[in-house]
Amino acid sequence: MATDGKAADSFSLSIRRSRLLVVIFAMLVVSAYVLWFWLVKREGLSSDPEIWGQFGDYLGGLLNPLVAFAAFYWLTRSVALQKQELAETRAALEATSESQERQATSAQTSVKVAALSALINSIMGEVQIHRMHIQFVLDQAANHHAGTARKVDGTPLSAREIPGYLNEINERITQRMTLRSNYEEQLNRLLE
Repeated sequence: MATDGKAADSFSLSIRRSRLLVVIFAMLVVSAYVLWFWLVKREGLSSDPEIWGQFGDYLGGLLNPLVAFAAFYWLTRSVALQKQELAETRAALEATSESQERQATSAQTSVKVAALSALINSIMGEVQIHRMHIQFVLDQAANHHAGTARKVDGTPLSAREIPGYLNEINERITQRMTLRSNYEEQLNRLLE
């Protein structure tokens, strides 16, 4: 920011100097004319319009090229300055675009991490419920004389059915833990 301010100040100073140069040159031209005709030739102001026309041609012939050169110079300087500013703006836009792409990628990764974490937590909740169910059936079987139990929904289980039922629950736990392991691997790859 500070260099931009210094560049603008330098540019304004250069413009002021150019204006001053054109004004000084114009004053020198008029002064030379006045010195030549008033002091050297000792002639007064003319009332003849033709002479004033010649004076205007003289001034125009000397000052027009200088003014045209100054205008062309500042036109080319402003085009060069605009080109530089356009390049800087383009670079800033590219940097902004790259930053936004990185932010979008980071946001996508964060969403995936959050989703995988939620899935893992959900699976662990299900596994905990299955383990509690197993404990519930085992507690019932141990407390009843015939070794019978009931499922959580109230369906009765005979002593012969209990091992098969517990194996089903353990199989569900195994499947859920395998899925959890897959999700954890995906999560680890995202976090690398």
